[in-house]
Amino acid sequence: MTYVGHVQRGVVVFDGPQRPPDGVAVRIEEVAITEQQNWGEVFKDLIGTVEGLPQDMADNHDHYIHGTRIELPRWPGKVVGNLTRMKICEDAG
Repeated sequence: MTYVGHVQRGVVVFDGPQRPPDGVAVRIEEVAITEQQNWGEVFKDLIGTVEGLPQDMADNHDHYIHGTRIELPRWPGKVVGNLTRMKICEDAG
């Protein structure tokens, strides 16, 4: 089993709830810590390269992928409506 932790004032402190049972023999290895990248850094070479997507793809990706309703912009504390309802009203009028 592998456990993750760090040394604090000469004592190994485990990160998270997992800990080895009392009395078990362990081997401590020093590991190099790499700086974690966020998803923007990971995919920076791809950002903005896809052509032909709707302008609101980032805001409404659930609609385009799963078919959920498109929400109109929200003002503080108030939802104006949704695009599906507005489209039905425009078609009927």
